[in-house]
Amino acid sequence: MKKIYCLLLAGALAFCACQKEGPSVPTPSRLPEEICQAFAGKYEGVFQLNEGQMGTNTATLDYLRFANGHYSRNAFQGTLGDVANDIAVKGDELWMVINNTGVVQVVSKTDCSEIAAISVPMPRNITFDNTYAYVTSWAGAYAQYNEDYSQIISYDNPKGKVYRINLATKLVDEQTVEVGYQPEGIAYYNGKLYVANSGGIACKVPPDYQYGKTISVIKAATFNGVETEIEVGLNPKNVIAAGDRIYVTTLGDYYTNHSAFYYISTVTQLVSKQADYVTAVSVCGNTVYGIGAENEYSWDAPKEYFAWKWTMTGRQQRLSSPAISGTALSGLCVLQSGDDLLWMVTDQGDYVNPGSLDFYWKGEKAWSVTTGICPGHFAVL
Repeated sequence: MKKIYCLLLAGALAFCACQKEGPSVPTPSRLPEEICQAFAGKYEGVFQLNEGQMGTNTATLDYLRFANGHYSRNAFQGTLGDVANDIAVKGDELWMVINNTGVVQVVSKTDCSEIAAISVPMPRNITFDNTYAYVTSWAGAYAQYNEDYSQIISYDNPKGKVYRINLATKLVDEQTVEVGYQPEGIAYYNGKLYVANSGGIACKVPPDYQYGKTISVIKAATFNGVETEIEVGLNPKNVIAAGDRIYVTTLGDYYTNHSAFYYISTVTQLVSKQADYVTAVSVCGNTVYGIGAENEYSWDAPKEYFAWKWTMTGRQQRLSSPAISGTALSGLCVLQSGDDLLWMVTDQGDYVNPGSLDFYWKGEKAWSVTTGICPGHFAVL
């Protein structure tokens, strides 16, 4: 199945292979000692969330502990559900967004014991202020195809919503805000919420037949409607707040319009395109790191990815190392300790069997470990 159709069915990237999980491949479970020593003094660990296969309840949570280098699969012992889409740390809690199950799962970041399972319809991504968690929702949107995926035979395409959950009580507020079609990423900055309207289903069903290209801005204090909309590239996906800027990745149309990376000034609201061919980005300190491949839409072909960085002073630089390769890279997390950078990149492989998490250090691949199915999301402690 082509990946484009997977994206349209339920907005869950590359989950529609829908076969039984294949066997795990034995791999070393401990990060090399020299990397542990370089990063253990600054970081406790990293959670890595595996999306799983759509319809199979195979979402799982992994954890890397820098003190001993141990990589643990299935850190959460219960069933997370169907299609894990986002993860974030808030205080002593770890919040995970499970899309098709319709649950925001809250667990202790210390032992991963369950604190709450909060129902939200088709949740996608999450952000926080001091009082609420804000969650984007597709609000029931779907598209059903015929057997050869050449035609949509049934669909529902309501506009999406943003829900808010009280951090103390874990209760969903009755008030919601309607945004654009199929909202994805969300970020909070200086009293405002920035929401990416992807139009992931709207591009194929009437009356719109187009991807979204706007960021909805909501005043969090009033939470009673969209204050303004900012136009970016086609099919916006991730939104990250850092410094006085909002960073946005766009997925394009998976054919001729490629992925891209933008920033929005929160002072002027001016939009600036920074790069094409952006698979994933990671903010570390005052620098944004990214990876991309010019043949990103060759779904089954191995790819050589280039790396780049962009500082908040406005300087952009394409890096000569590390040389990153893979088939379906989906997530990036870059950590810095002194002059050392650790690049962690997830590869979803064939979207059916367990994927891998690859570690690049000092310009080369230093280690790789088998993950769950469709790895792709990080939360750093």
